[in-house]
Amino acid sequence: MARIVFGLAREKSTTGAYSLLLNDYETEGDILDLVALDADGEVVVAVEAERSNNDRYTSVPDDFDKMAACEPDHALWVVMHRDGAHDVLNALNNPTDGEPRVEKTYASGTPSSQFTIDTEGLTEIATISRVQTAIEDGESLW
Repeated sequence: MARIVFGLAREKSTTGAYSLLLNDYETEGDILDLVALDADGEVVVAVEAERSNNDRYTSVPDDFDKMAACEPDHALWVVMHRDGAHDVLNALNNPTDGEPRVEKTYASGTPSSQFTIDTEGLTEIATISRVQTAIEDGESLW
């Protein structure tokens, strides 16, 4: 999955929008899965490749907070399938620490492509198949 996400970001970099892409990027002791930096070294895209797991009500909000702290233009979450997108959204609505990161909810049948959330820690949730299609078609996710 990381290779595909990296490919998506690399594709965007050929347009000159981003000067550098780094996976496992460390910022203030936190590690982000993938970032794109602008010419000044600022994070403009942060990507989290998320797999549903038992601690998602802690790990997803933690990852959201790390991404938001960078104040990226785009905060992309890549998930395996529609249920994974809803798992991420549910964890952000109902985190263990009790402080919701987002307030929007969607019916379980709603595809993530129809989510309209725009916060510093989440601007897009995309399934891996949607990311692959975007790469193959040369399209942007935002």
